[in-house]
Amino acid sequence: MATLMKSDKRKVSAQLKTEIARNMGHQQLNELLDVVLNPRTSLDSSENLDWCRSLIAGGVAFEDFAKSVRHYDNASTCGLVWTSNFVAYRCRTCGISPCMSICADCFHGADHTDHDFNMFRSQAGGACDCGDPNVMRSAGFCSLHGPDKLKNLTVPADLLPMADAVVPRVVFRFVLYLRDIFEKRSEIPAVRFSLSEGEPLLGLLHELCNMGGAMRSVMTRALTDQQLYKDLNEGSSGCYSQFKRDISQSREILNSAQSILTVPESPKFLRGNPAVTYPLMPLSFVEELLFWAVIFEFPEKIVTLLLKMLPDNSYKDTFTRSFVKFYGRIAMSLATSTQPDKLSSRVVHISVQLFSNEELAIQMTEELQLIHILIVSLQCLLKRTLMDNHLKGTPGTHRNCQVINCDHQVMRQHCYWPVISDLSNILSHRSVVNKFFTDPSLVKMWTNILAMFMCMNLNERELHNHVEFEPLAYSAAFSAEIEACAAPMWQLYVHCKDESTAHYTEALLNACSETITDWLEAADVYKSLDPYQVSFHIPLLRYYALFLSQAVTKQGLAISPQKDFLKSLMNFPLQIQALVGEISCGLWVRNGFQIKRQAITYMQCHFCASMIDLDLFLLQACAAHLDPDYFVEKVFSSFKVLEMLTFNQSHSHSQLELDKESAMLESALTLLVTLLSTRTHLGATEEELLRQEMVALLCMHDTTHSRLTDQIPEKTGLFSTSESFEPLLAEVADYHDPLSERSSRGLQQGHYSPKPSVWETEFDPIHVLLRCMQKKDFQSAMDRYSTHMKQTAGHSGNSDLWPPFQPLKQPHPALKTLHQLLHCKTLHGAIFIILHKAVNSKSISEPVLYLCIALLDMMLQCPADTIASKTPTPAVIQDGNFSAMFPDNLILSNLGHRIHAVEIVYEKPSSSRQRTVHSTDQLLQQLLEEEVSIIHQNLFGLAPMGFPGAAELEGMEEGEEMYVEIDGIGEEEEIDGIEEDEDEDVEEMEMEVGLGEELYVDTPATSEGAMATEASSSRSSVEPSTSPSASAGRPRKPAKVSTVLWTPSKMLTINLSMLELLVKLHAKMAGKEGSYTPPSMRRDTEAGSLPGGVQVGGGMFYVKRLLDKICRMHPESQKQLEDLCRLHQQPTAGTEQPDAQSTAADRRKKAREAQQKLFAKLAAEQKKFIEKSLETDPLGESPIADEEVQAAAAEKVPDREIFECVICGQTAPSTGDKPIGMVALMQATGVLGHRSQVSEAKTLPTSENEMISTTGRGKEVNQQRKLDLLNHFDKSSVQMSINVGWHGGVHIQSCRHYIHLSCHESYIKSLRQQDYQTPQLQVREKGEYECPLCRQLANFVLPCLPFTEGCSPSVAAASSDSRSHAVVAAEVAEKLRLSREGSRESLKDITLAAKSVFLFRLLRENRLPKSAYGDPLLPVDHSEMVDVVLRSTARVNLELDLVVRETLLQPSSQSSSNKRGCIGTLLEVLSLLIGKSSVTLATKPWSMLTELKQISGASEPRSSGSPDEIPVLLKDPVATLINLVLAMQHPISKEHFSCIVRTLYAPLYIQALSVISCRMPDTERRAWAESGKTCQAQSNELQMQPLLSQVINMYSNSTLYDDTDLLERLAICQSVWTLQCIETAAQEYCLPFLRIAALMQHHLFRDELPTCQKQDLEFELLVNYLRLYTAPSVGETPADLYSARCLHFVGNPSEFMKAWCQDLLTFVRKNRKTAKSLLLHNPIFYPPRLLQLPKNYDAVFQYYREQRCQSCLQVPNRPAVCLVCGALICLNGARSGCQRSSITEQHYLSCGAGTVIYLDINSSSVVIVRGERICHWASVYLDRHGEEDRELKRGKPLFLCLQRYKVLEQLWRSHSFNHCCKNWMWHLTHHH
Repeated sequence: MATLMKSDKRKVSAQLKTEIARNMGHQQLNELLDVVLNPRTSLDSSENLDWCRSLIAGGVAFEDFAKSVRHYDNASTCGLVWTSNFVAYRCRTCGISPCMSICADCFHGADHTDHDFNMFRSQAGGACDCGDPNVMRSAGFCSLHGPDKLKNLTVPADLLPMADAVVPRVVFRFVLYLRDIFEKRSEIPAVRFSLSEGEPLLGLLHELCNMGGAMRSVMTRALTDQQLYKDLNEGSSGCYSQFKRDISQSREILNSAQSILTVPESPKFLRGNPAVTYPLMPLSFVEELLFWAVIFEFPEKIVTLLLKMLPDNSYKDTFTRSFVKFYGRIAMSLATSTQPDKLSSRVVHISVQLFSNEELAIQMTEELQLIHILIVSLQCLLKRTLMDNHLKGTPGTHRNCQVINCDHQVMRQHCYWPVISDLSNILSHRSVVNKFFTDPSLVKMWTNILAMFMCMNLNERELHNHVEFEPLAYSAAFSAEIEACAAPMWQLYVHCKDESTAHYTEALLNACSETITDWLEAADVYKSLDPYQVSFHIPLLRYYALFLSQAVTKQGLAISPQKDFLKSLMNFPLQIQALVGEISCGLWVRNGFQIKRQAITYMQCHFCASMIDLDLFLLQACAAHLDPDYFVEKVFSSFKVLEMLTFNQSHSHSQLELDKESAMLESALTLLVTLLSTRTHLGATEEELLRQEMVALLCMHDTTHSRLTDQIPEKTGLFSTSESFEPLLAEVADYHDPLSERSSRGLQQGHYSPKPSVWETEFDPIHVLLRCMQKKDFQSAMDRYSTHMKQTAGHSGNSDLWPPFQPLKQPHPALKTLHQLLHCKTLHGAIFIILHKAVNSKSISEPVLYLCIALLDMMLQCPADTIASKTPTPAVIQDGNFSAMFPDNLILSNLGHRIHAVEIVYEKPSSSRQRTVHSTDQLLQQLLEEEVSIIHQNLFGLAPMGFPGAAELEGMEEGEEMYVEIDGIGEEEEIDGIEEDEDEDVEEMEMEVGLGEELYVDTPATSEGAMATEASSSRSSVEPSTSPSASAGRPRKPAKVSTVLWTPSKMLTINLSMLELLVKLHAKMAGKEGSYTPPSMRRDTEAGSLPGGVQVGGGMFYVKRLLDKICRMHPESQKQLEDLCRLHQQPTAGTEQPDAQSTAADRRKKAREAQQKLFAKLAAEQKKFIEKSLETDPLGESPIADEEVQAAAAEKVPDREIFECVICGQTAPSTGDKPIGMVALMQATGVLGHRSQVSEAKTLPTSENEMISTTGRGKEVNQQRKLDLLNHFDKSSVQMSINVGWHGGVHIQSCRHYIHLSCHESYIKSLRQQDYQTPQLQVREKGEYECPLCRQLANFVLPCLPFTEGCSPSVAAASSDSRSHAVVAAEVAEKLRLSREGSRESLKDITLAAKSVFLFRLLRENRLPKSAYGDPLLPVDHSEMVDVVLRSTARVNLELDLVVRETLLQPSSQSSSNKRGCIGTLLEVLSLLIGKSSVTLATKPWSMLTELKQISGASEPRSSGSPDEIPVLLKDPVATLINLVLAMQHPISKEHFSCIVRTLYAPLYIQALSVISCRMPDTERRAWAESGKTCQAQSNELQMQPLLSQVINMYSNSTLYDDTDLLERLAICQSVWTLQCIETAAQEYCLPFLRIAALMQHHLFRDELPTCQKQDLEFELLVNYLRLYTAPSVGETPADLYSARCLHFVGNPSEFMKAWCQDLLTFVRKNRKTAKSLLLHNPIFYPPRLLQLPKNYDAVFQYYREQRCQSCLQVPNRPAVCLVCGALICLNGARSGCQRSSITEQHYLSCGAGTVIYLDINSSSVVIVRGERICHWASVYLDRHGEEDRELKRGKPLFLCLQRYKVLEQLWRSHSFNHCCKNWMWHLTHHH
């Protein structure tokens, strides 16, 4: 055998294959495999694995063998198995099962156009279902899979014989390895063992699986063959003959491992089931692999291997059986796992593949009792968590009730979730549900499980101290109810929707009733509940409610629960509703914020359908079946408001604080209105409910499509894919495209708002209130409603609108008795008391009032079905006895019923009585009142009749006197807060008259006596208040004593009906007695409705509408109202009343005018503040601001000499001793390096063939030009001839606010002392701070130079036209030669300050490559280095200003650029800091431009080896301009600046002609040389033709024109050149220089730039702006050619041209190729652009998510692609080496000089990195609804939003990220 092992593997394998085919050689193969798969040797031997591969391949190469086997793959399904974080797709249009998912290849291989699909990242793993007709429809299959794609391929007999023999041995060896690993576990848990040693062998099995169906058949035979497993284990197959002892020991290990797994308790009906029997010995390899998978907590690779073979049906059946057998043990292991979340995911990964198949699920249910196993497993899991229930029942009663402990690990870790998930999955199959419902033991077992959840997480109200630690168990409780209870409930609900399944519902209802009854008795809460103990969790009752609804509304079952049973049930949901009300008004505040979170969660959209909606229906069912008086009184009692429903104005409350009474009463009435109007479970259709939910959400806020779909109440576990969603949305909402609306709040997303008709007809405030989780949401809906109605002229009054309650809809006939709630004496009596209080006091809130009016309106809409027998009412009613207040339950008769008197019973005051006080003030007030009461008794005896005015007020009708002082208020007006403050005398009068309300007599008075005294008492109380003495002076305010001598009871005279109270309420709202007039007595129709009939208004409107409706429905009531109206219309005694009314009206008018003036003043101040803010706003959130605001900001340029410091507030000029500067931000920039000579933007590659070209990119072009110049010319000459800083230069911007340098120093010092350091500000390292005024980021101060005597830059000197160009040029030369020491001495202080605050920061921020890094241009000398940096800074900022403006002459771009402009000040500071050597160097270029001898001297040949001066025609004119301007003493005069520009234009023009001549063919050149001579002879003026001719003639004798066609660098390339073509080319060549020159003139002298919309006029406007153009002489025709007329020479033009050309030709003779290359340098660059992105994001995602990082060569965890250069990097890679190389050092600096923009591939959002900070910006990809999809959570198709991408590009160009992005955070590389 040793010899055989040394032989060639392929030969041995081929020989064995031949013998096996002859049915020989099995022994030899077994012996060989015994050695290769020796159980005593390690599995990681590559040699042994190679032997296995070779033996399986049978003598051919393993790769060739695999290819041959794949050819016979006859699988009709894909079956690709994936693990977590895999990207897959789910198509709801094609899916049958909700768990359906397919891989990306299969998705893209099919047509899913217009389907409802999404991409997702798998959480737990999965498998591709493509081709499986049980899971998805055939229309969604790809072209490779499906039953019709089944290939009838016959596998050759000689292909797989070796695999059949070897694969079982490989599997057996792996099983032996798993046994061995378990034996070595020792004290360490088995899960911590690494299976790394066995991974190579496991990898081989995976390779075999991937070969397709043919090899899968071989593997499934090996795994499922029980005889083969037995033979191998017992050694009877001839294998491991020498290792029988080892095999025997491994079997013992397997037996001992059985005890590790816990078996669930087995009920009688499960005895004998393998799932609960012990031990469970494996019968095949698949069962043993599954066993070890459970032991080792499902290692990912073993799970994947087992799932990969599921496409084989025989294997799938065997594996499913094995899985069900082990299910109980798997469930038990969840409770003890150290990583339950990971284990849960892997269990579901398996089970979802098995139980989604209905045939398999019903088969397992019938044969192995699958449902029983699942429910028993769940029950055993939950029993571990049980604890005693702490509900307080009858004292002393023995209870046997347990509840789930939500703090247990099983609940906190959601260990039950896999079992529940599987149960919900199989309950989605109709055949399985049938088994469930037809087995009473199963249903009963399930309801018993639900009983375990009853009243879990019980809340007990803290009455004294705040909880020390807030419990967090509530989240586990809500999750448990939704996942474990609601999810299966909704699955069962799906199958109980029609009469055919009525028996299902009936079975479940019976089981629920029985279990509820048992639970109530066990918990001893059958009769009542403790009001201070509440739980939100009553799942058993909610099951009962849901299926009761189904039974009576959809299945026609007549179910009438017993009333005692319903009374017990209603306590629970009623107490929860009361709890929500108590929480909202602050009664549970001592329980911490967690109790409020519970209330919010209870109503939240994902929970409400399973919780509050079912609770409300249960209450509706109780209301329909129980006595309405009992029900209403129970509601008031639960909300603790019964005690406040009293006529006693000074009542005390034993359970509520006085300030909480109104809120609780509002909650109680809201519940009643909700119960009456909600139709969720009372027969409403799905479409009606969906429409109602949409409208409610839209009314609260404008919302996005995704938020709308997410917030529609969810039936847990069910697909909410209603086909009517989109049509309904289109009917009720208008879509607002994000591109059509701009907002100051930043980038908008597409959103929906309600259509106008929705507000008018469908807005349902009750449903909005039900769905809003906070009161502010309801208020938002009401505000939006009011705004709409006022805009559409629906309401023009000053009062707030009342909610427009929708008309009542009829409930389902089975519950039609629900409306009997409206017709009960208790509710009528409660409303009477509320109206009485509203009329006579201010204790009733407006919501309580409009709810009462709404209830009255509902009573009129729904007449009573059953009329109670009339009972006589006593003359004096006992307070609180609602049943005695009215004779019957008919509202129309009760409205007119007059209540005469009420007897109020008081408690005896006692010094020992308990004082319910809640503050020190209340305690003092109560003690004071008690003392006053005692003194009163001692002084005045029994009856305090000596009190002034008491006798006259004794019999007064209550409420009438309230309107004495407020008569005369307009009918449409209401008394607001200001008016009440103005009318203090009115309030005092009300207090005085109000004493009569608390005056009582000891003996009951008859109604006749009360009526007899009514008129006289009213008159006696009215007359004094309207007498001249009362109106002339302020009435004396008598002391009010509200306590009287105690007597057992007092009688209060009422003598009013509900109708009269409504009339008085209307009068109080109108502020005018007799304001209501019945319709029959009106003259004109009153307004109050829209043209379409929509009625809106405030309280007055709704009270009036109610009274009108009463008049129409009840003639007797109309007659009473008419009598009341006539009574009020009678003239009142005295003539003073109109005067009093007019006085009150005048006061109100003045108050309103003062109010309006105050509002106007506030608005003006606000507008002023906003305008000032916009002045200094960066690009805000939107870089394109409003033009008018920008223009206003541009006009407000601060004075040049006078500045205001934003810290000290002083206004003064900048001086040497106290300099002031601009608040400014300096940052390195690489934007200019990405300018391109190609106009088209580069495209982001999305395939392997695409590449990004860097040809023509500014960074490379300028670098090459610099190197060419350095190789041939003097370094100092090169420094003065070109600029650096195209990449790594410094950009400076300012908010245009000013600060003293000393103030800035103190400010920074204070920030550092406070250790102020945030991701927004790096104070210590970088000196960053926020502008104290506008809060924009800054990091230094740009000093403003003091004013110097002499020429002011803003005042132009004498026009250059009056002096010759040569004279001014001589002056410029003289200024350049003069020393600047004299002027610098006066600026010594400011120079030192500028060096300290500016130069230091400038050198630190620039990213220019140092000489040490190999850039030969930058000098080693520090002063020379500084000068280079200063000149490059000027060039970079001027060029960037042009980039931001995009088009120089457009007004909008000009104003937007000036917002942070500081270039004028910057140029002055740079000029101040420029070194003396640079000034000296600048004189030489000027001499070469203005003196011929300097040019000829420069062109003379130097000694060999000495570098030359750069010829004038090869210099960069812009660089020369900047050098000269900075070398001049500032402030520079405008005349001298114009002279410099004119002088530089001449060589630039000759450059242009030289370049054009090089681009011409020889024939064209010769023709132009001749024609130019002719033109020169005809005119002495400077013209283009002679100049071009002269240039061509000078160059013709050189080699410059050789090989013209080989240089294709300039964009201008053509064969025929006309005069206009040459003019256009020359203008284009000169424009870059002219733009920079114009920009410098604009910033230095503040000249407004010309504006023009036509691009072709730019040259003409610029040369006129720069005063270059020379007008034609008198009598000469104006030329069309502008370029030549702008030339100005100091001397003879021909001589200068000749000298310059000869200077160039000298260099041409030395190096023609380099000379021509430098001459043909293209100065035209297009603005930098970001890469063009594909329209569809899927193209980007699919390509880059699999690309490898160039630094670490691995697929990044968080791939990101640079939007500037296209580089792929690891954004948040775990590998530190990748971090260091890709972001911090290489890409970070090379691409953006510190600022980079990435597209985060996994989230679709843009990420901006600035130094050590990172910011997640918006996404430039939106879905079809205009929404972002951050993190791709929704997975919908995304499309590029070009407008957003343009905004991003503008922010990048303008360096505005620091200002516009606020959510910065530290990047991973920051180690602070």
